[in-house]
Amino acid sequence: MNQEPIPRRQRLTSFRLPYWLVAPLTVVAVVFVGFKVGTFTSGRMLRVRPQPPPQSESERMKQRAREAQLLLRKDPKVGTRLSLPPIEDLQGNSVQLPLQDSVTAVLYDRACCSQENIGILETHASAYPTLKTCVVFAVSDPTKVWEEIRAKGYTSTFLYDRGSELGRALNAIGVARLYIIGGDGTLLYVEDPTDPPEKTIQEAKEAVEKALQER
Repeated sequence: MNQEPIPRRQRLTSFRLPYWLVAPLTVVAVVFVGFKVGTFTSGRMLRVRPQPPPQSESERMKQRAREAQLLLRKDPKVGTRLSLPPIEDLQGNSVQLPLQDSVTAVLYDRACCSQENIGILETHASAYPTLKTCVVFAVSDPTKVWEEIRAKGYTSTFLYDRGSELGRALNAIGVARLYIIGGDGTLLYVEDPTDPPEKTIQEAKEAVEKALQER
């Protein structure tokens, strides 16, 4: 008796591998996929750009100078009248710059750790009795700074910039910077942190003397 031929689709769906072939073929498939993945990832690793050679000290200094110059472009312009946010004194009272509507030298030192710059500010204070001087800092916990200030016996006023609003208004960056502000709030001088200390002292002195003579 003749049997009807089995359709092609039925033959394919009814095909089953012998059990003894399943394990070897599974191993071969896993190895093949692993090889492809490894080849792809190694190819990507080979295409990663090599790291540039380490910079010399002079190159690093030039890089820092370029970065500083980019930041300085955001400085408030000398000769403009500033509208500065209030800050706090040691007792938490609100203080407005310039101090007592007088010519004020403001040392903005975020961490309040630049003893050399504070010393220069103290020198200005002793040389010009009518000049108001203050150090502004913005550390998260001012308690330790208060203790150090009292121990040093500084004559300058120390103020706390809670929230760093004044720092943003002055474009105060990570290094200590000196600002001279006139009694009417006009910016008379802003320190360039890339200048040597001798130039900073001389330029600040000239700005202070000019401002005091005009009052």
